[in-house]
Amino acid sequence: FDTAAINRGLAPIGEKLPKGLTGNKAIDYAYGKLGDAYDGLLPKLSGRMDGELMNDLRSIRIAGQDLPEPQRGQLNRILEREVEQRFNQQHRTISGAALKDVESKLGGIAKRFAVADDYDVRTLGESVKEAQTSLRRMVERANPEHAGELAKINEGYANFKVSQRAASAVGADQGVFSPSQLHGAVRAKDTSK
Repeated sequence: FDTAAINRGLAPIGEKLPKGLTGNKAIDYAYGKLGDAYDGLLPKLSGRMDGELMNDLRSIRIAGQDLPEPQRGQLNRILEREVEQRFNQQHRTISGAALKDVESKLGGIAKRFAVADDYDVRTLGESVKEAQTSLRRMVERANPEHAGELAKINEGYANFKVSQRAASAVGADQGVFSPSQLHGAVRAKDTSK
C-alpha cells in the first residue's frame, strides 16, 4: 500500500520505487529522486520582473489595503523582502535556484498563516499564496520550454509530502504506513476551515 502511495509522488517525473523498497528507505529514495529532478531543472530556469508580475504584486498590495495595519505592513514587507529584493536590481532577473527558494519560502509562510485562528492573518496568508501563484506564472512565461516539467515536479512533490507525513505517523513501523495513516496525512494537509 505505501509503495503505491509513494509511487504516486514519483509518477509525474517518470520514476517509481525499485521493487521491494518500502518504509523509510522508500521515502528517502523518493525524496532524493524529486530533489534530483529539481536540481536538474533549476540551472535551466530564470526569471524576470516583467510587467505582468509587477502588476500582480501591485494588485495584491492594493487588495491588502483592507487589512489592519499589522497585517498590511507584514504583507508589504514579505512582498518586498521575499520577492522583489530577490531579483537582481539592475537587470530585474533572478536565477532558477533563487526562484525555487522564493517560491518555497512563500509557500511556507502562506501555509503557516492559513491555519491561524485570526481571520486577518488567514487573509494575509491568502495574499502571500497569490504572490506565490503570480511568481509561478512568471516562471512559466519566462521558461515556456520547461513549464510542464516544473509543474510535474511540483505535483510529484505535493503528492510525496502526504506519503512522507504518513510515514512519520505514530504507529508507522519503520516508515511503513497504513491506509488510515495516509488518510490522516491527507486530512492534515487540508488547511481549510
